[in-house]
Formats: sequence, structure tokens, C-alpha cells
Amino acid sequence: MSTMTIKTYNNIDIPLVGFGSFLATEGKGKQNIIDALKVGYNYIDTAYFYKNEEQIGEAIRDFAIDRKDLFLCSKVWPTMMGYEGTLDSFAKSTEMLGTDYLDMYLIHWPKKSMDD
Repeated sequence: MSTMTIKTYNNIDIPLVGFGSFLATEGKGKQNIIDALKVGYNYIDTAYFYKNEEQIGEAIRDFAIDRKDLFLCSKVWPTMMGYEGTLDSFAKSTEMLGTDYLDMYLIHWPKKSMDD
């Protein structure tokens, strides 16, 4: 797996290739995440909306990768946006992932609904 990164304006290195986890834990649970880590993925993309952050956290612990060697991105869902909602969503994500920080936190969908 490539370890190429792109540097942000504030000097953060983001791996150019990441493992998108939407539906990745259906069927095999955390095993697909463990397999991704085994082949060299060090950027895992998830979201509270995917309902798999707990399984991803378990996979990370089972694989025993050092947290500093992993880039974790999660996202806030539109129905959870706003100051308090975003803080709550972030706290839930970090708790389920078993980490005290995320490397990147994004707005998952920039509209209140698919119809906007």
C-alpha cells in the first residue's frame, strides 16, 4: 500500500489512499477492517451514520496498530449538525472508535435533506 500523503495548509499529512468503511462491516463484521489494515491501509474513513464505528474500533484494537500510525476520519450527519449536535456526534464517534481524537472530522452531507 502506498504511503504517499498530501500536506494540508496546517501541516497535517493525509494519506492519499484510504479505506472507505460504508457497508464494510456488513456480513464479516470487523474482519474486513482487519484485512484492510493487514494489506497496509492506514487511513480509515467512517461516519457515525454508518453504524460501524464500534466494530472499527474493535478491529483497530485487535490488530494492535499504534494509534499514531493510523489516520481516522469520521463525519457528522446533517441531522446532528449545529454546535451541540456536532460536539455530541464527535464524542459518540470517538467513544465508539476507542480513541480520544480524530485526524479529520467532516460534514457528511452539506444539506439538511436529499431534497434540498
